[in-house]
Amino acid sequence: MKNKVIILDVDGTLLPSNNELDLQTTSYLQELQNDNLIVLCSARGYHDLSILHDKMGLTGPIISSNGASLDFFDGKPNVTMSIDVKIVKSLFSNHKEIINSAFYSYKNDLFIYNKLDQLSFLYKITESSVIHEGPFDEIEITNPNSIYLILNNNRKEEIYDEVNQKYSDIIQITEYGHDAKISISILTLKNTNKAYAILELLMLLNKKEDETIIIGDNDADIGMLSLNGITAAMKNATMEAKAVAKYVTEFDNNNQGVMKFLKSLDK
Repeated sequence: MKNKVIILDVDGTLLPSNNELDLQTTSYLQELQNDNLIVLCSARGYHDLSILHDKMGLTGPIISSNGASLDFFDGKPNVTMSIDVKIVKSLFSNHKEIINSAFYSYKNDLFIYNKLDQLSFLYKITESSVIHEGPFDEIEITNPNSIYLILNNNRKEEIYDEVNQKYSDIIQITEYGHDAKISISILTLKNTNKAYAILELLMLLNKKEDETIIIGDNDADIGMLSLNGITAAMKNATMEAKAVAKYVTEFDNNNQGVMKFLKSLDK
């Protein structure tokens, strides 16, 4: 396999359910990047994704925040699209009593309101992290492309309603998970997606869609799995993702599905 742009979703695709890197898969991808470009493509923010990128020893670009940010590590210009800061500050001011905590990252800058120990899995603070703490309507915030909001579960619809009524053509809010007391929701730009970022990437690389291998697992990956390359949905993918992909992997994310699919292409 040579001269391919291999684009990999992370959660549910590259990583197993325990979020621990598979050493065999990592080693195989390191070998592949000698003749191909490996691109991590995720809903995760830049800070989080760049840590994984470095840990795996990859050198290719990353697409983070569901396509809102495209970052290179070889001097090429980066592309970032952000939510209007005025909208973020207004939402925060109007709903501060139901926002238990909030977080987003841009490069090595971490913006945190009410840092909680139980959310350390989101922050992933390192020695190089620059932390900005305080209510987002009071501190200076820059380049918010995806924001995690920890909301009072009984009143989350209040902020959902304002987003949908006032800003539905600009931003969207989706639930990441919840329990009886709180809901983790993500605020993102409406018109950004992984497929758009991939097309931007290919244009900058002077590559074509049919030079790509794209693997994903959920509904956020449907756009990129619809592109004209070798596209594969994981065995554990949603039915919607499987419906648009050209292939379905024989193995799931807990059984080296990505590595085994890529190896099958070389047979």
